[in-house]
Amino acid sequence: MNDSTYSIIRAGLRALKAEHSEREVAKLGVLRAGSTGIVLSDGAVAGKCARQTYLRLEGIDADELDESREFMFAAGRSNEDIWVELLVRGGIPRDHIKREDEVPISWTTKSGRLVSGRPDIVLGRPNDAGVWTPYKGLELKLVSSLWSARDVALKGEPKSMHLMQAAHYFWKLGVPAFELWYTSRADFAIPFGKFWPNPGEKGSEYLVYKNGKALKLVPFKVGYELRWSTDGVDRLEFKRVVETGGMPYRWQGTIITKKGIEDYFELVDAIANDLSDELPPRPENLTATGELGNYSICDYCPLSQVCDKREDAGKAAWVKAVKEWVPMLPTKGSLK
Repeated sequence: MNDSTYSIIRAGLRALKAEHSEREVAKLGVLRAGSTGIVLSDGAVAGKCARQTYLRLEGIDADELDESREFMFAAGRSNEDIWVELLVRGGIPRDHIKREDEVPISWTTKSGRLVSGRPDIVLGRPNDAGVWTPYKGLELKLVSSLWSARDVALKGEPKSMHLMQAAHYFWKLGVPAFELWYTSRADFAIPFGKFWPNPGEKGSEYLVYKNGKALKLVPFKVGYELRWSTDGVDRLEFKRVVETGGMPYRWQGTIITKKGIEDYFELVDAIANDLSDELPPRPENLTATGELGNYSICDYCPLSQVCDKREDAGKAAWVKAVKEWVPMLPTKGSLK
């Protein structure tokens, strides 16, 4: 075999992507919990763009071509493998741990459409009758961005879309406990600026300093415990699993509710069932606590130009424009 290592790796990435695409075909017509959003009381949508969730439901791949991002996805999968090994080495029997396909969640919309998902890890133990019974779910995220690392570790702000996905699993698994964990396995070099805590301030334990200046953010694991409010609204609340560096160890409320999640999938289902020719609203960039973000999600979407030009023409015209636009998207990333 005379192929270069580069070409072999590239072929492997394409094979993984093709395998993923084959699995997606079997899920046509099914709404996925991995694309969770919420509908707020005023009708606004936050979290995953409902338009993209609808496209995924219909089997329309609207992602930009970037084979190199498979490196990041593969790292996320290996992160789950390492977590399982750590849990086992830490004393959890291997047969008490179930992953993804072993513990799927599912429910149906009012029209009968299936909504399904696969939590990363669920811990359980045999009950008195010897039946494996879950007691805690874990959703795992690999941190691949300096700014995400700053938010989840230093600022104590888990990503709203991650909390929505975790809340969805927490709700439908019916387990008494659920946690969202972030893992960073990289040293992130830090640019100078006022974004970083000074030595001794909260969050500084994650940083390396020289002459009082932050140089890098070191690898970490940061977890958030979840619960539902007791005010009758079923509103998600979260707090840091462990208090570190003076970080406040208190429950914080969110805009995420069980009804908001349910309404989101009913909204997408109604569009798919042709009950409306109107597109769902563009997503709001909101933090989990409801604060407005400092950028528009649409600015980073490959379909933004299509929405700008065709969203007022109705669903059918918009979908037609998307299908025409997607093949023209340029290939991006490090692999050419």
